Amino acid sequence: MWNRFALTILAKFKSIEYLTSTFIIPCSIFDIRFLKVSFSI
Repeated sequence: MWNRFALTILAKFKSIEYLTSTFIIPCSIFDIRFLKVSFSI
């Protein structure tokens, strides 16, 4: 019982971690470009 519960939490955490990483990486690239543009002005 506890083992299955822990595995489902781990699976959910992994999927959330994957979603956030795929979301954050493009955002950080966009932020870097935006900062470069704002500093060049």
